[in-house]
Amino acid sequence: MPEILVVERSATLCNLLERTLESAGVGIACHFERFGDAVDEMRQRVVASRLPALLVIGIPEREPAECQALLKIVRELPGSVLPLLILSHAPLPRLDSWLERRGGSMRLLWSQFWQVPGAISELSPNLLFSTPPERVTPQSPMRLLLVDDSVSVRRTYHQLLTQQGMQVDLAESIAEGFARARAGRYDLIVVDYYLPDGTGDELVRKLRADPATEGALVAMITATYGDELIQK
Repeated sequence: MPEILVVERSATLCNLLERTLESAGVGIACHFERFGDAVDEMRQRVVASRLPALLVIGIPEREPAECQALLKIVRELPGSVLPLLILSHAPLPRLDSWLERRGGSMRLLWSQFWQVPGAISELSPNLLFSTPPERVTPQSPMRLLLVDDSVSVRRTYHQLLTQQGMQVDLAESIAEGFARARAGRYDLIVVDYYLPDGTGDELVRKLRADPATEGALVAMITATYGDELIQK
């Protein structure tokens, strides 16, 4: 079965990517948050001649040495052998010329996230279902509140979800998120764990303790794994 390998340090952005690909009939085979782990995996796959059908790399604003090591491996493989999709928060002129020469490669900004399924259909058409899954459109749009301190995450989620017909409000802190939650009625409140004025579980407790928001459906996300955080 064709595989997609994703390298992205942000669990939030990777979750967004995963949901988008699922709606297009594509699943992510492997997700690496650490570039070093992705380098080890790709080296093994090159030796075993078991390359993925598509490699997706989220380039951070500050590239670690392991990111350069991963790109070095990719540079030695033509686009016809390993299709490549790069996602970045800002333009990358130094990479764009190489991607054009390489072939089978494309770069999108995270703010252009809605173009990802189209990019995949161009880079690796066999990954997409010939007939997309049927989508049920609700009579009234879903209302969602996203509380996250990352400007790029808020912008990307807002653009993608509004294009799916949802009503999306944004907040960047516990204080702002709590105020918005009390003022509006939301079908879902998505809360990042690390916020400027505290942690996401603090906001969840405030929502549960307030009669106006105690029944709200809340999902908390974090890129950090730990039993202590999960218990919270």
